[in-house]
Amino acid sequence: MFTIIRGIILLTVSVIGVIVGFTLIDSNSVYKEVFGDNTSIKLAFLLGSIFYLITSMLLREINKIIDDFLENLSLKRILLGTFGFIVGAILANVILLVPLIIFFNSDIFKHQILLKKLEPLLKIVIPITINMFVGYIGYRIMTKYDDDIISVLSGREYKQLVSILDTSAIIDGRIFDICKTGILSGEIIIPKFVLNELQFIADSSDSLKRQKGRRGLDILHKLKTEITGLVVRFTNDEIPDEAHVDNKLLILCNNFGAKLITNDYNLNKIAKLKGIQVINVNELANAMKPTMVSGEKLLVKIIKKGKDVEQGIGYLDDGTMIVVEDGGNHVGKEMKTTVKSVLQTSAGRIIFTRCKMN
Repeated sequence: MFTIIRGIILLTVSVIGVIVGFTLIDSNSVYKEVFGDNTSIKLAFLLGSIFYLITSMLLREINKIIDDFLENLSLKRILLGTFGFIVGAILANVILLVPLIIFFNSDIFKHQILLKKLEPLLKIVIPITINMFVGYIGYRIMTKYDDDIISVLSGREYKQLVSILDTSAIIDGRIFDICKTGILSGEIIIPKFVLNELQFIADSSDSLKRQKGRRGLDILHKLKTEITGLVVRFTNDEIPDEAHVDNKLLILCNNFGAKLITNDYNLNKIAKLKGIQVINVNELANAMKPTMVSGEKLLVKIIKKGKDVEQGIGYLDDGTMIVVEDGGNHVGKEMKTTVKSVLQTSAGRIIFTRCKMN
């Protein structure tokens, strides 16, 4: 659709350039001396080409700006913002119509020669500027207080699906895979202080921390560009009276009525105590793993010895640790095992098995 509109605009502008070229030739003979024979055609073609190139570059930049702008907006914000802009423009016309008529018919324009010459232009520019300004104010009000406005208009409390990411969940990386499944919807907010903390880690002198920080920044970029149906928004909201990042997150969750996505065990507990809904990435990942019951058969490759000499350690594809009884002497081999028990911890699951000897 944009390509069609772009083509129409470019064609129109090129034609205007050609018309301007012919007009200049007819009004000034100097151009004929400069360009020689076929002056009209040469100048018209030149101006048409210049108009085309300049407009093409402008349209490309405008399209990019619009795409970047709309990327951070939900459909709700676009609709409310448009409505606010229209209402603002209507109010501007209603309130300022009479004052503008009085102003343009005042003695100022009768006695000032320059203003008299500029009067047609001012009659266009001033109303448009006022309409744009007041319309923008309406847009800002509607998008800033969108939830409150919907609550008032609908007569009920409006709750948007909003989640706030903390640094631990971003660095972990699994949040991207979780979002790809479509489990999370609505809007994900990354506060400025979380982004600053992530950048600080990415600039760390410690190579491991630096690697984690850069991976976190890559995850944010992928969340914003590769996940459809999910709005990722960076907010500048600050809590000036609070220095600790965890406390800022809790306050921000309360302000937005948002869920907290974290991997931090202590933050998870404190948030739940304060009545904030928490999505713990570890718990969610563990919940998605298949359940194991006593007596189930597993084929396990034993990677290393365990704490006890007779124990062997292996892992499932999802990273679940398997402790194999009597497997210490079979390192590097795939063994048939039988599940004895499963231990669930905050860090994940551990499956205890016994070698099934042939």
